[in-house]
Amino acid sequence: MPLLTSIALQGLAVILDSFPDKIDLGSLHGTFVEILKTLQARLCSISTANNIDELLPLLIALNSLLDAMVRREVFGLDRESVYDILKTRLDSLTSHSNAMVCFQALYAKQALTVVGNNESLPMSIYRRGKLAFVLAGNITSIVTKHDLSKVEPAYQNIKKIFDVSIQDRWYQGLIYVDYLVGQHSWEEFEDFVLHSKFQSDVCFLLGLVLRLEEIAVVQTDTAISNGAIQFLVALGMKPIPLVPEMVQSILLKTVQDRDQRNANVDNLPARFMDICQEIQSSGTEVKSAVDQIGANILQLKDETRVISASLPSQSSPQDIDSALTAYYEPYLLILRVSGDELDLETCYVNLAIVEAPAQRKKEKKHLKDQAAVFHRIPSFEAIERANMRSSIPLEQLFNKRKLRDGNENVPKTILVQGRAGIGKTTLCKKLVHAHQTGLWRDRFDTALWLPLRQLKAFKSRTLEGLLREKFFTQGLGKGESLAHALETCAQKGRVLFILDGLDEIVTDTECDEGIALRSFLRTLLRQQHVVITSRPSGLDKSLLPSIDLELETVGFSPQNVKDFLVKVLKPEAARTVQCFIQQTPLIQGLVNIPVQLDVICFSWDSLPMDGPTITMTGLYQLMVRKLWCKDALRLKKTAGGKDLKEREINNLAPKHIDKLMSTELQHLGYLAFKGMKNNHQIEFDTKALLSAFEDLGDYDATDEIGLLPPQLLEMMKQTSFLHTADVDLDASKSDSQQAWYFLHLTFQEYFAATWIAQHLQVKQPHPSAAMMTVEQAKAFVQEHKYNPQYEIVWWMVAGLLDGEALEEFFGLLQGSPRDLIGGRHQQILASCLNEARARLNTTVVARLDAELMKWLRFEIQTCHSKGGRSILGSQTSFPEALLVENLSSVFSWKAILVGTLEARSTLSESAIQSLLGALKDEDTDVRESAASALGNQSTLPESAIQSLIGALKDEDWYVRQSAASALGKQSMLPESAIQSLIGALKDEDWSVRQSVTEALHNQYYSLCIAFPCLAEDEIVCVYKNHLFLYSCRRVMSLHVQDNQLCFYTEQGLVRSKPIDSDKEKIITSTFKAVQHEAGIHT
Repeated sequence: MPLLTSIALQGLAVILDSFPDKIDLGSLHGTFVEILKTLQARLCSISTANNIDELLPLLIALNSLLDAMVRREVFGLDRESVYDILKTRLDSLTSHSNAMVCFQALYAKQALTVVGNNESLPMSIYRRGKLAFVLAGNITSIVTKHDLSKVEPAYQNIKKIFDVSIQDRWYQGLIYVDYLVGQHSWEEFEDFVLHSKFQSDVCFLLGLVLRLEEIAVVQTDTAISNGAIQFLVALGMKPIPLVPEMVQSILLKTVQDRDQRNANVDNLPARFMDICQEIQSSGTEVKSAVDQIGANILQLKDETRVISASLPSQSSPQDIDSALTAYYEPYLLILRVSGDELDLETCYVNLAIVEAPAQRKKEKKHLKDQAAVFHRIPSFEAIERANMRSSIPLEQLFNKRKLRDGNENVPKTILVQGRAGIGKTTLCKKLVHAHQTGLWRDRFDTALWLPLRQLKAFKSRTLEGLLREKFFTQGLGKGESLAHALETCAQKGRVLFILDGLDEIVTDTECDEGIALRSFLRTLLRQQHVVITSRPSGLDKSLLPSIDLELETVGFSPQNVKDFLVKVLKPEAARTVQCFIQQTPLIQGLVNIPVQLDVICFSWDSLPMDGPTITMTGLYQLMVRKLWCKDALRLKKTAGGKDLKEREINNLAPKHIDKLMSTELQHLGYLAFKGMKNNHQIEFDTKALLSAFEDLGDYDATDEIGLLPPQLLEMMKQTSFLHTADVDLDASKSDSQQAWYFLHLTFQEYFAATWIAQHLQVKQPHPSAAMMTVEQAKAFVQEHKYNPQYEIVWWMVAGLLDGEALEEFFGLLQGSPRDLIGGRHQQILASCLNEARARLNTTVVARLDAELMKWLRFEIQTCHSKGGRSILGSQTSFPEALLVENLSSVFSWKAILVGTLEARSTLSESAIQSLLGALKDEDTDVRESAASALGNQSTLPESAIQSLIGALKDEDWYVRQSAASALGKQSMLPESAIQSLIGALKDEDWSVRQSVTEALHNQYYSLCIAFPCLAEDEIVCVYKNHLFLYSCRRVMSLHVQDNQLCFYTEQGLVRSKPIDSDKEKIITSTFKAVQHEAGIHT
């Protein structure tokens, strides 16, 4: 069997045509020469009279290859060894008795002329002008792929060329026909056929007939296909009784092919079927019959538009917008875990610029301030630190700004990274919603949101095909019209592509499908305006184009948290939860994640009021049980043969809830563990879910109701903990293509921890112990204890275990293998100890605390801690009590220990009292660090406020400066503090006065309330040093109305307590006196 079959050659042509534009195909010139030499040898070996079945496919394949060479500018063949020999053979075939062979040989000869040889003059002309040959494709490649991105920019130039210079070249005429077909420009197509000078050219007419037949067979749009057949019929419908033999065979073959693909032949014109029957036994000379077809074309009127007339009108941007708005309507909803709908305005998004290393170094201080605002739990999904001072409001995303390359311009390609559950998909929904409500309409006609994980669910690997298959499924050609119009908008740069979840699509580069998907993915990523979202882990940077702007979505700010609580909870509940958050250090790393905050709000009535003592494991146990109660009602759980009612479920004790939901707990636990073990898998398709449940079914005895894996799958999907974002996939794809994931990564970590903890129990072996014995579970801990992906899992395992199993777990942590550096080990030890301290033997706790202090001392004394603090001690999990205890006993470390407390976001009352003592220390650095540490607490007790007021008179200026800054960070200040700050405006040091001014800026509400109590000289001082500048910057005004001072600010109206007429005169005259002094008279 010959290596270069006709199918292989056509495949080679497709591959050549699909190479990226930037690839120089000149290096492949020699390869094509060798292929053409082989082809010419095969053509010469085939008998002219016989073997038509072999000769014809070979000629068609040759034409596909030559067309592809023309389009991709692979020009110039050696005249003696290739060009002349091939041309001679084609010349001999142009007089072949078979009309089709004759035509294909003529076509190949014309294409060969365009490719040219290394001595031909036309070659240089083609190279310079590129004419139409490099801008369009033949029917095989274009009608099936509709990829006209290469030809669109030169559309008008092509028309000009054909109108002026090459109307007598039928090959170029057919190339232009191909272009119009590929563009779906049916009216232009019919205009060209009806009015061009090619009407008398036999080869052009034969090629036209072939193309119409191809459209009729290949086109999936029935309206276009039927129109092509009607056009064919119109060519042979005129007075002549006979139709050319070739047209006859084409018409009959068209009907047969359409029958095979279940087309509705009954809808074809009756006269067409009559003609087919009439010509079955007829025949005529090809030349004369084609001449008659040409005559028929001349007789057709301009109104005869059998293709374009059968199509819906071309879709406008407004049509696209309306169709996409209707499509997205159900998918822009945000549902809370309770099932209630949440409006998009309550789903806050904060975008921070990820800066280059040099810029981050400049912003070091601001990044430190940001870390205190956006507190996060540890994550292996590390992102370069984003600078919140360089945050971007959503509505300014496409404003002109400094890009990553240093130039100022509008960002076109934006990468937004964010950890799991932080709000990346919510951002996509907000972008679509913002455009729908009028934002960026001057830039984009359409905002197109595409979850990338869904690409595998669709067959098409072209943009227009994907649009038609996913977004526009309307029939009667409307979907095709919308898809084509949207692709045209994209080519003009009028579409904002929102590509969601680049990390979620994994392509197999070893198979053809994977290669095609990856190539298509690159096409999407390189559109003119793109927003790409991704988790930092799993991001394949080799796929990324050049990025103009890199952002991180950082979740909720503290103010967002407060606003969210007010919107979703009743006032008393909102205050309770806010207080709980402020008092609980560990929870402050969770509430910036929207879904975590939502679950906390849903579970608020189960939260303990002793916030500082709760562990992360304890918090998750409470939240999971609260959600189990909701799920038990939905799953119609029973007891004693009767369905449990909501009140009965809510009154169950924790152990009874766990027992009631034991089947769900075991299956979700194993699924979570299997995912973590499988390279930290967080998404599961139906196959993966069933596989996990089948694994468990082979060993687990907890499923007493005997459900099969498919039944278990449907049950798990109804829980609060498995979710899918693929709700927009149609029913035919949903079962196999939907991706499921846990409510949040930390819930997957919690369930994985329950599975591991159950298998570490020595006295109570788990029913599925055959899947993982106690020894295997211990070995797993030893192997993965330093793996960052399991850090929170180990915290929760420590929080779930008790008794002997818990002490053995700490033995595993302390045992071999051991971290040689030491720091990472102590971090894990401190975190696990924080979760298990209350249940561990006091002797064990004392020993572990002593070890932690040794390593803290090692860091301070040996590693020369920088920044005046300990990195190990700054972590929330490091026992605060150890820092406080040593604050009074280790004098040489005092400044570092105070600085370490300053780096912690929340301090206990005991720690605050220790810092108040440090405010009186003889060491200036200790006093300054103590003031700064107190400033990080937004709500200090009265005793701390008075101590800071006293520090405003400290002998060292930078202590006074830190004290003023600390007072300014409080949520509310008493009048005495405001008066003290006003007095400090007269400080001899400029930097102190600056800090006082900033503090008063932050305390405008307290200042307004305290203003009537100020003396005349204090009013003068605050007016000159603060009020005027503040009013200009913050839109603030002051007037007297109804015996009250009224301050209008950007946040509303603030009224003081009532003042008497004397006080009003003093205040008014004081302001006027300052103005008169400057020559202003009002």
